Amino acid sequence: MSVPVNVKLPRFAAALARAAAKGLPVAPQSERDRRQAICRDCEHWRPAGNFGLGECAQCGCCKLKWWLMTEQCPLCLW
Repeated sequence: MSVPVNVKLPRFAAALARAAAKGLPVAPQSERDRRQAICRDCEHWRPAGNFGLGECAQCGCCKLKWWLMTEQCPLCLW
């Protein structure tokens, strides 16, 4: 089951605001790769979610958060 858009959008906006407040730090490639591997191995990962961007069925995160150094997995996996 997917997280509703009316929940995901405010969460993503908050993530962008946190990143903007810190100067939009981008995670290094090695960190993005590590996060991606963890998400892709997770039972909650849905590759086709968010119009092909991928989505966590538990929290609604998408792979765009892998790029934001200020973010972490809400399920504490990374």
